[in-house]
Formats: sequence, C-alpha cells, structure tokens
Amino acid sequence: MYLKHGLYRFTLVAALFALTACSWLDGYSSAAHQQLLMLEQLHLQFISDAAAAPLDQRLLSYEDRQIRPLFSLALSDSDALRQSNLHVLEKNYLRLYRRVVPQERALTPFEAGILAQQTEKLYQQAINGEQQRSGR
Repeated sequence: MYLKHGLYRFTLVAALFALTACSWLDGYSSAAHQQLLMLEQLHLQFISDAAAAPLDQRLLSYEDRQIRPLFSLALSDSDALRQSNLHVLEKNYLRLYRRVVPQERALTPFEAGILAQQTEKLYQQAINGEQQRSGR
C-alpha cells in the first residue's frame, strides 16, 4: 500500500521540481518555498515511520531514496544563503537517518515527538527566511 502512496508522492514531487527547477535569484523564489515545504513533509514522514515498531526498513529506505535527491536538487539550484539553510536541514536529516537505520531501532514516541518539533522549527525558520526575501 505504501508503494502506491509513495509513488504518487514521488511523482508529485518530481513534477513540482521539474516545473520549478529554474535558476533562483537572490529574491524570493516560490520554487525554493515549495521545495522547503516538500522536504519538510518528507522529513516529518520519515520521523513518523522511524517511530513505528518494528521498523520497516524497506519503507525507510524508500523514503530515504526520495529525500536525498530532493536535497541534492535544492542545493544545486540555490544561492549561498539557501545552501547554508539547506545544509543545516540536510545534516539534521542525515543525523536522524544514521541514528535509526543502521541501529535498526525505532524511535520512542518521546524521541519522535521532540525530533518532529525540532524539525518543524528548523523548516519554519528556513521558510520564514525565504518569505522575507525581496521580490515577494
């Protein structure tokens, strides 16, 4: 079931990025804004799935294969400030991935809640920064 849902999500993401992967200027970019929203959604979904016991390694690997290319794409189309923000978000994700997948241990509900809150705050800061850029 998750493959079907994930396929639709991935198709939507790919379409959004294909349509918006134009070069970004120093001003506000709706493409950058949409990428941040999509990355946030995927990151939070990964946290949620990492808290399910027993861990579904196949699902986590599938989600990882979705999120890493999106970070790479967003980083490649960004100016220095966006890249800095994206590197912070990516490091946060990679730290979570290394914490969960190799150890094959699900997050506790408490850990998942704290990580979700921290992740939401990080993305909200990046999204707010994007919205405050000139040109919007």
